[in-house]
Amino acid sequence: MEIASALLTLAQVAVGLIGFSSVLVALSGEPSKWSPLDSYRIKGMLASSICLLLLSLAPFLLSFLRVEDQTVWRCSAGLVAVFLIIGMIANGRSYLRLSDSSRAATRPPFVWSIYVVGLIVLIAESAAALGLLASPDGTFFLGLFFILVLASYLIVRFLFARPNR
Repeated sequence: MEIASALLTLAQVAVGLIGFSSVLVALSGEPSKWSPLDSYRIKGMLASSICLLLLSLAPFLLSFLRVEDQTVWRCSAGLVAVFLIIGMIANGRSYLRLSDSSRAATRPPFVWSIYVVGLIVLIAESAAALGLLASPDGTFFLGLFFILVLASYLIVRFLFARPNR
């Protein structure tokens, strides 16, 4: 499979996730009436889906700017690393602000295992960006796949694991 078509497919999937997340948001009522847990999950769904879209298209932008192929993939991996570190810090802060009962509803061991996997992907992306890995394009795609799985997981949890519903 050619990576350009795979990236465009991921971008299309991301648009679908954004649209589906938006429908869920619209059906969830007034934002002022959302529980802190629902707000946390909605932000996560939308942020990860939007990041997936932007990151899937980043290599095309760099290519159109006539950046050399190897540099495109290293820069793209670096962008994934930047998005992951910002996302993990912002999400972690939001998660720690949730009440104990809301955090318990998220199954904390599973949440922390997602952070561990995210940290491993972050390290791999950083290594690819620095030229320490032989396949920055594959590593970049690994980061996108992680974000896709995360966005899908957040949508499923929002749909099927809502306390007090």
